[in-house]
Amino acid sequence: MCNESLEKLKQYIIDEEMPYLSAMEGFWKQHDDKILRIAKMESNHLLNSIRVIERDIEYLEGSPAEIKSKLIDLAEKKKMELKVEYESKIY
Repeated sequence: MCNESLEKLKQYIIDEEMPYLSAMEGFWKQHDDKILRIAKMESNHLLNSIRVIERDIEYLEGSPAEIKSKLIDLAEKKKMELKVEYESKIY
């Protein structure tokens, strides 16, 4: 795949399938484009969001290496943000 096609695919995945990757640190972007402050999310919402990211990471495993490495790193970072907040709410 050429670089332009890879960039288009990466952008499509971010825009359509994993919109939370475009959210700034400390924020979660839902599929309906609603942006939430992670610190204000309920523990169930945080846990569901973590599960969404885990499922998306599994999906990305079948992607080209250039896509997989960039997006999985971003997804893991967002997952860690959510986990830290989730753990602060349940402990």
